[in-house]
Amino acid sequence: LTYATVGPWSECFAEFGRIGTLAADEAHLAGVQNRRNVTVVGLRRLNTCTDRAVFVSGSPMWNMPSGLWPIVDIICPGAFGSYWDFCLRYADSKPGEHGWSTDGSSNERELELRLSAIMLRRTWLDIQPDLPPINRAVEYVELSDAQHSLVFEAANELRKAAGLGKPQTVVGNLERLRKLYATVKVARAVEVIRQT
Repeated sequence: LTYATVGPWSECFAEFGRIGTLAADEAHLAGVQNRRNVTVVGLRRLNTCTDRAVFVSGSPMWNMPSGLWPIVDIICPGAFGSYWDFCLRYADSKPGEHGWSTDGSSNERELELRLSAIMLRRTWLDIQPDLPPINRAVEYVELSDAQHSLVFEAANELRKAAGLGKPQTVVGNLERLRKLYATVKVARAVEVIRQT
């Protein structure tokens, strides 16, 4: 499942019975900043029929503790209290002009200690000795005449749209141009990988 489909399909998968492990890679992309997000609701539904949940992310999520609550509440439901209990304790929640503010942090050391019971945190310095050396190479890719024509056409459309001040058209043409280049680069990358 992808994060885009987990919400709509979670009910169907939940009907299959027990699931051994619910693994969510790139957990920071799961829409967790919004606890009512359809993805979070779907993950919560799936977690009711799993033996364990594992959320993985290589991106920092610590800057706003309120965004951690959906993940920790899916992993260990109720252990950190309700969303508002969590925010009052760890997100320095206080009344603001337009309702409650949850964009701060408080009791950081306590939260760090509590999270250490359910979280394995590794920094780049921790894992660097176990990684192979980085090998960077530059590959030049020749465009065929047909590819060159497509790129030239997309670039001209982009210039026209930019001159007319139509941002949606500019974005669409940029995306088209990016996809054209990506198609050429991916084919070459596959060749290089097969040769090594």
